[in-house]
Amino acid sequence: MMLEKEIVLVRDEGRIDGLITLYDLTKYLADRSELFFVLAEIEVLLRRIVKTYIGEGALSQHRESDTWIKKLDDLGMDDCKRILEQDEHWKQLGINHDRVIVVNAIDRARKLRNSLMHGRPSEMVASDMADIGRHRNLLDYLRLLARPPRNWDGIAKSD
Repeated sequence: MMLEKEIVLVRDEGRIDGLITLYDLTKYLADRSELFFVLAEIEVLLRRIVKTYIGEGALSQHRESDTWIKKLDDLGMDDCKRILEQDEHWKQLGINHDRVIVVNAIDRARKLRNSLMHGRPSEMVASDMADIGRHRNLLDYLRLLARPPRNWDGIAKSD
């Protein structure tokens, strides 16, 4: 009906209480889906960062407790967080940023992602749902980190 009429009247107790337009529906769906895309990209970038800077050596610690982890692509957001919160691995990133702040941001994203993906809305923190800007900031930061390492001439090492 929405596609055909482009507007729907909302009734409450027999009275017209409001209306919803195709724009309203599109905006609602875009707002709700953006968070899924942001969280999914955060997880992909975390894997790429661990793969690029830390490598297979980080898996040895996780193979003992999580036998299903066979390669870096098997790591989840929590695995990547646990790897990056270790000082020796953080140093391999070669950045001078506060590890605790970054790991806490990853943990907030992880908790929200788990609540969303496992259908547990009661566990979702309202501020995390509403403050997508915080998660976008983490995503932007991880995009910068995930770029290939560069030598002093500004050329990617793989070039």
